[in-house]
Amino acid sequence: MVKINSDLSDHQNFNFDNTKTIICIGFFDGFHKIHQKIIQKTKTLAIQENKKSIVITFSQKVNDFLKKINNNIQSQKIKYKLIEDNVNPDYLLEIQVNNHTLMISPNDFCNFLLNKLNASKIIVGSDFKFGYMGKGNADFLKQYFGSENIIIFKRNKDISSTQLKNLFEQGEIKKLNKLLNYNFLLEIKRESDNIYLIDKISIKLANGKYKINILNQSYIVNIINNSIFFNEITNFNKEIIEILEKIE
Repeated sequence: MVKINSDLSDHQNFNFDNTKTIICIGFFDGFHKIHQKIIQKTKTLAIQENKKSIVITFSQKVNDFLKKINNNIQSQKIKYKLIEDNVNPDYLLEIQVNNHTLMISPNDFCNFLLNKLNASKIIVGSDFKFGYMGKGNADFLKQYFGSENIIIFKRNKDISSTQLKNLFEQGEIKKLNKLLNYNFLLEIKRESDNIYLIDKISIKLANGKYKINILNQSYIVNIINNSIFFNEITNFNKEIIEILEKIE
């Protein structure tokens, strides 16, 4: 998987050698089962049609950019690792959310998809919005590319990034992992010999005792205000841990 950053500028060119592409677009926070299906569908179609697969995502949510907050359930590093490890599309293109990209019209965004990325089919969720003030949507894509070239995944009320966030904050880790189809991952950084901090996210995990995996070894730890307390001195630096369950 090749990762590319873009600010949607006219001068940026991509070396696809005129190869047509299948593209899915979304923020994919939490990389839950529906996200996995969307990205896998993108890769499967690309293989079947001898095209390249592209996952388009964003450096941050528009509301987070405007409010200068980070309300993600997952760090970008972990999200991209999961996408690569589980699906491995040809390309992941991260659009930088800034004052310039927020002003791009829906039509100019579609021009970018067609002329810069050689889009032939596009896959999105039913609630996907894009372009200035979110004026673009799935219907706009259908009008621009043709209905036969747009695949829409309906929003599933039983699973959403908001639901995942609520389960995380409540410490309902087993339920969370079931919706994800994998054990939830967190980045941590060292504070002292036996204390680590949950890194790169601002939402709070419910205080309690948890079972975690780190470097293929299980530990029982106390987590309080996103600080992780080990019962022994450890020498991890920055690592990714798996949260298995809340014990108490």
